[in-house]
Amino acid sequence: MATRECFGLPPNWPGSLVLETNGVPNLRDFSAKLWLVDEFGHRLDGWSLRGAILQAGEGRYLPDAATYDCLTAYGKWKELGERSEADHLRFIHVLTEAARHGCRVDASSAGKIDVLTAVEVTVDARDQMDGSILLTPVPITEVLAEMLGAAASKGDDAKSILGEYVAKISDRMTQLNVNGEEAILRIGPTIVLLDPEQTRQARTVAGSRRIPPSDAPRFRRDSAEWLAEHHFVHGDVEFLPRVIGIGAWAGGYLGAAGELGEKIDWFDKQPESEKDRKTSSEPGEVSAPEEAGPDADDEDVDNQVLIIETNDEELRWGLRTGGEPDEGVISITPDFSVYPRTPYPHQKEAIQWLGLHAERCGTPQKWSADQKFWGAGALFADDMGLGKTLSTLVFLREWFQAWREATGHPAPACLIVSPLSLVENWGGEIRKTFGDSLSPFSRTVQAIPAANLSCYYATPNGRDVVRAGSGNEDGKVERYGLRFGSGDEESLDMPGTVVLTTYTTLRDHRFSFAGCDWSAVVFDEAHNLKNPNALQTIAAKAMKGFFRVALSGTPVENHLGDLWSLMDTVEPGALGSFSEFRTRWIHPIRQDPSRMQEIGEDLRNHLGPLILRRTKEESLQGLPAKTVISMKIPMTDRQAELYDEVLRCANDAAENEEGTRRTNQWLASMWELRRISLHPELVGDAVGAPASSSTACRDYFSQSGKLKWLLERLDAIRELGEKALLFAVQKKFQELLRRHLSVIYGVKVPVINGDTKAVASRSSNETRLGLIEEFSEAPGFGICILSPIAAGAGLNITSANHVIHLERHWNPAKEDQATDRAYRIGQKREVFVYLPLLEHPSRSITTFDTGLHRLIEQKKQLADSLGLVQPQSVGQEELFGEIFGSPGSGSGRASLPMSIADALKLSWEHFEALIACLYESHADRVILTPKGWDHGVDVIVLGHRKFGNILIQVKTTSFSRLDSEAAVRELKGGETFFENALNRKFDLKRIHTNAGGFSKRTTRIANLYRTEAHGRKWLEDELKKRPVTRGEVIARNAHRESI
Repeated sequence: MATRECFGLPPNWPGSLVLETNGVPNLRDFSAKLWLVDEFGHRLDGWSLRGAILQAGEGRYLPDAATYDCLTAYGKWKELGERSEADHLRFIHVLTEAARHGCRVDASSAGKIDVLTAVEVTVDARDQMDGSILLTPVPITEVLAEMLGAAASKGDDAKSILGEYVAKISDRMTQLNVNGEEAILRIGPTIVLLDPEQTRQARTVAGSRRIPPSDAPRFRRDSAEWLAEHHFVHGDVEFLPRVIGIGAWAGGYLGAAGELGEKIDWFDKQPESEKDRKTSSEPGEVSAPEEAGPDADDEDVDNQVLIIETNDEELRWGLRTGGEPDEGVISITPDFSVYPRTPYPHQKEAIQWLGLHAERCGTPQKWSADQKFWGAGALFADDMGLGKTLSTLVFLREWFQAWREATGHPAPACLIVSPLSLVENWGGEIRKTFGDSLSPFSRTVQAIPAANLSCYYATPNGRDVVRAGSGNEDGKVERYGLRFGSGDEESLDMPGTVVLTTYTTLRDHRFSFAGCDWSAVVFDEAHNLKNPNALQTIAAKAMKGFFRVALSGTPVENHLGDLWSLMDTVEPGALGSFSEFRTRWIHPIRQDPSRMQEIGEDLRNHLGPLILRRTKEESLQGLPAKTVISMKIPMTDRQAELYDEVLRCANDAAENEEGTRRTNQWLASMWELRRISLHPELVGDAVGAPASSSTACRDYFSQSGKLKWLLERLDAIRELGEKALLFAVQKKFQELLRRHLSVIYGVKVPVINGDTKAVASRSSNETRLGLIEEFSEAPGFGICILSPIAAGAGLNITSANHVIHLERHWNPAKEDQATDRAYRIGQKREVFVYLPLLEHPSRSITTFDTGLHRLIEQKKQLADSLGLVQPQSVGQEELFGEIFGSPGSGSGRASLPMSIADALKLSWEHFEALIACLYESHADRVILTPKGWDHGVDVIVLGHRKFGNILIQVKTTSFSRLDSEAAVRELKGGETFFENALNRKFDLKRIHTNAGGFSKRTTRIANLYRTEAHGRKWLEDELKKRPVTRGEVIARNAHRESI
C-alpha cells in the first residue's frame, strides 16, 4: 500500500469476483457473466477495465495480477464472435488458476470441474506381451509436474503415479478428435486443454500408436528418428471415377420415397402431436422403438459424403449391357473334392455362375480417365436357406487362387459387408468352410468397433476428418481415419485379407473404405441398400470393388424399385437410369396394379443371367416338408372386455375426430389391441407380472387365450423332445415370455433381438451365434425367443423344427425370413409353422390377429410367382379398415368405470393420462405433455375453477411410498420454462402418485418448494366423483401436446 501511495496509484480492488453461468460449457447456449462484489457483499453491475485501471462505480482501482488476469480473460472471452467449448473452458481455467493462487474469485457456478492446460505433450512407450510397443501421447500439466516432483522428493513412486495417469489418457484417445483444432480430454472431473500445436502432436502419435515387434528394437535405439519416419501419411488417394467430389449430400432420386417404397415400420410409430408432425424431417419418416438395434437406419450427423454420379435422370456411370471380357481374364476351375463341406449341386452351379461374371471384370487393372464403368457385378438372389454364404466363400477362394496364378501376386483384399448380427456368422462360416489349411485369406479382420477396427485407426477415434467445401470449392479429406494403402500388416486392406464389416461402419468410415482397393466387395443382406438416398448406400456405391456381389433372398422387400438401387450398386446401368426405370417398370404398375406379375416377369427377363434366383423347392431334393397351421383361438373374458372398450374408443374417434387426432387415436388403439391380444395385463405397455412358481406362471398365462394355447403346444413339443422358435416383436413381451417359460419348463430360454450382442466383448460372451450354438447343442426340448426383425435373416437354427409366430410382422417377407431360420439346408425333420389367431366371442368382429392374417395372405397371393417380387407390406390404412368399424360398433358390452384397483395397475403413461382426465371437467384446458420431452411436467392445468393454473408431475411406483426428491425438483425446474412458453403464471404445483404416501424426505422437499403431494387417497376420492373408463384413458393418452 505504501508503494501505491508513494507513486500515486489507485488502491487494490477490495472486493471479490463471482462468475454467474447459465448452461454448461459444452452446450451452445452456455453464457456467463463476471460480477464484481464489493467488500459489503453488493454486486456491481457496471464496471470497465481501461488498461490496468479498473473503474467500478465511483471508484478507481489497480487490481492485483491475478484479479487483472480474470478481468482481461473475461473481456477477451466476451469479444469472441463464435465461442467454442475450448474458449469457455480456457476462460474458466484462468479463474480457477487465479483462485488456486489466492485470488478471491468464485467460479463454482461452472460446476465441479477442474480445468487444466497442458504445458507440453510427451510420448509414453510401453512394451506389450506380443513384443510390440504401444505409444500414448501424454499431456503434461503444471499440477501433474508438481505431483511428480513432490513424489520424487519424498521418495514415493512417481512412476506409478505417471502410469495411472497414462492409463487414463490411453482410455480416452477417442476424445482427441472430438473438437476442432484444440483437443479436450476429460478425466473424471478434470478437463485437460491442449492448444492447436499440442493437439496436432497428440493426434500424430495417436494415429500410429502400435509399433510392430519387428520395429521395436529400432524404436528403442532411436525413438525420435522412428517417430519422424513412421507418422502414417496417406498419399494421394484415388477414388473410383464414379466419385465426382466431396460435399454435403442433399439427396437425389426425386420422388424416391414413393417410387422406391416407403418404410415398412409404420406400426411401430407412436401417436404424434400436431407440432411433432409439422416438424418431422421427412414425410413417412417413422421410428421403430422396439427394434432400434445397432444397425438401425439412422443417418450420420456428419453429412459430408463422396458425391457420386447418381444415375438419376440419365445414366452417367455404368453400362446398359454387360461389358465383354478382355483376353487374359481370371477364370476359376474349382476342385470341390478338397472342401470339408462338399457343396450341393445347386451351390456348385452358383459358384460357376459367380466365376463367369467375375470373368466380365477383365484383366485386373486401373480404369482409364474417360472410362464410364469398371469391373462387374451380379445379384445372387437365391431363396433363404440355400447356402449363399458357402457358395460365395468357395468362389472367393477359387478366385483368390486364380488371381495369384494369373498375376503372380496375392489378390487385393476382399470386403464383406453385412448387418452386425451376421459378422460373427461370416467368421464362423469361413472357419467351417476352409478348416485349418484351405483358407485363401492371409488374415480375417472383423472391422467393427467392438472387434478389430481400432487396430487400424489412423486418427484417435478412427473417423475421417473432412473439411467442408465453400462456394464452388469441394470439401477435402484432411485425415483418413483408418490406415490403408501401404500394403503391410498395419494397413486394413493388406493384400490377401478378408475384411468383415457392417453397413453402419462402412457409412461411418466411408472415406477410408472408399480409398481402399478391393478385389471383391460382397454385400450380404443387400436389401439394406434399397434406399438410394441413405448414406450407407452412397458409401457402398463409392467402393473400389473390382467384382461386386449382392446377396439377398429378398431383393424386392417393399417395391420393385428396391431392385434398381441394388443393381445400381453392383452392376450400374443394368436397369438404366432411375428415371428410365420408373418409366418402364414402376409407372405401369401404379397405373394398373393387376399387371404386377407381367411386369415383374419382364424385369426378370431383362436382367437375364445378371441375377441368379432359385427356390428351395426347385433346388433341394429331399428337404423335409413344411406344414403351415393357422388356428383360431378364443379370447378370455378379460381380453374380450378390454378389447371391446378399446375398439369402441377407436370407432368413436371416426365420428368425433379428424386428421392427425383421429390417426393418433387409431394408432394408439391399434397398439392396445395388439397388446391385449397377447395378454390383457400388457395394456398400456405394462411390464407384466413377475415369474414366481410354475403354477403361478401357468395361471398367469391362462388369462390369455393365445398364451394358454402356447403352453398346450409347448407341452406337446416337449413330449416329442423337439425344439421350438417363438417369434415376437415387442421386447417387453419377449422378456415376459422368457421369464415365465424358463420357470415353467426349467430350461434356459435365450432371447435374440436387437439388444443381443453380435460379437463377443470382455463383459459378456453371450453373442447371437453363441446363444444359438448353445440352444442347438442342448439335447432334447428347448425354446428360443427371437425378433423377426433382428434375427430374421442369416441365422441357421435347424435344430428346431417348430416355428410359432406369436406376434406377427406386417411384412410377409420378414415373416418368411424368420421361418427360414429353421426351414433351410441342414433341416432333417418336418417343419411345423404355427399362426395362432385370437378370435372375438362375437364372430362378426374382425380382431387384430384375424385382420392382419387376411391382409398378409392377400399380399402373398398377389406376389410374383417367380419369387422376384416379394409380397407387399400391410399398409396402415388397410389394417385400420379391417379392424375398425363404425362409431359405437362392437359387441354391445357397456364400458365400465375403472376401479381404484384398475387405476393402480396402470402403466406410467396411462396413469398420466388418467390424472389428465380427472382434471378436465374442472378446467378450461388440460395439456398432457409428450413422453420424454416434458421438461419435468407431465400435466398442465389451465384455468382450474378452484386453483387456477397448475403444474403436475406424475409418478408411479411399486412401493407403498414414493421416495423421489427428483420429482419435486423437476417440477420446480419446469416452472420457468412453461411460464415463458405459455406466458402465464402458475398458482400451484402438485405431485400425483399411485403410492399410498410419500417418504419423509420427499415430503420435506415438497414443503420447501411449496408443492402439494397427493397419493392413493386423493385418486380414490376423485374416481368416485368423476368415473373414468379405460377407453377415455387410452383416447387421452393418444393426444399429447408439445409446447
